Amino acid sequence: MSGKRTVLNVFLSLLAIFLMGTAACLTWLPPHVFTPMEREESYGTFENRTITRITGHSGKSKYCVEDSSGNFLFYIPLKNCLIDSRFRNGKLRFRDLSSGKEGYVDSTGFLTFLPDKPSDVIVAAPAVTPDTAAPKQTVKRMAATHLRETDIRSMLSNHPYRNEAAKVLSGRLEVTDSLRRRRILNYCEHFRMAYDSKDIDFLRQVFSDNALIIVGHTVRTGKGSDKEMAGNEKVRYSIRSKHEYLDRLAAIFDSNKKIRVGFSDFHIMRHPTLDGIYGVSLRQKYACDSYSDEGYLFLLWDFRDDSMPKIHVRTWQPERVLTQGEEPIEMSDFNLD
Repeated sequence: MSGKRTVLNVFLSLLAIFLMGTAACLTWLPPHVFTPMEREESYGTFENRTITRITGHSGKSKYCVEDSSGNFLFYIPLKNCLIDSRFRNGKLRFRDLSSGKEGYVDSTGFLTFLPDKPSDVIVAAPAVTPDTAAPKQTVKRMAATHLRETDIRSMLSNHPYRNEAAKVLSGRLEVTDSLRRRRILNYCEHFRMAYDSKDIDFLRQVFSDNALIIVGHTVRTGKGSDKEMAGNEKVRYSIRSKHEYLDRLAAIFDSNKKIRVGFSDFHIMRHPTLDGIYGVSLRQKYACDSYSDEGYLFLLWDFRDDSMPKIHVRTWQPERVLTQGEEPIEMSDFNLD
């Protein structure tokens, strides 16, 4: 009996020590402070859309759009801009602080720059945290248009994107993968139309600041007629920075009345190990007032920041490189790991 009592006393003593230690620890803990990874601030609901600012530990802010129930819809794909505090007739107006250009984000999250006409519509707007200001461009532009989400179903008949659109609409892809591919279809169509409409502002937004841009052009190594020189042509590649490429492109926009770009043989590839990285390969037909060519375009898209998809790589190869035995550039040619 005494042995059992001794064991019981030891157990109770250990339990008392444990409880006192726990009480002491709770006493020493500071008062609970709510420290979420991100802090949100909303600007009211209009047209079933709420603009919400999300601030992280670093103090940097980004903006997203939610519905009236607080469900996340999309990030606002802008930087260095002043944005309106509400949607008006389905459009969220903004002004680029570095160039003064204006545009709007529609209810699906895609942006459009407007002709150069000042507006006083943007009022009480929260400011998007400015990054490094991009150089100002003086380019005459037409109003840009863009492809809306509902147009994807129309791609299924005789459209250059029809095979990829069918994959998106099949329901066989993961939800995130399907949404990203849908955005790629929209962004690539907007990307194509940006050349037709001379929308240099959209191109400035979509290329990352450190984008690798490789351009191939044909060099003749002798003299003679076109037929005689067919075997004496070589392709030389040039590497350009984002600003070098856009400066050259702005000059082309200024010196040509019309530019037409067409896509075909369109393919989307998801990186096998890096989430959010996609490669797009396609055949491009380009024509302006004084020049035309056909070739192969490759774009490396980064969706790891859903609020601002970026192109990190753009390569262009003239059509004749394949007739000379060269392979089209693709995602496997870049070491991304």
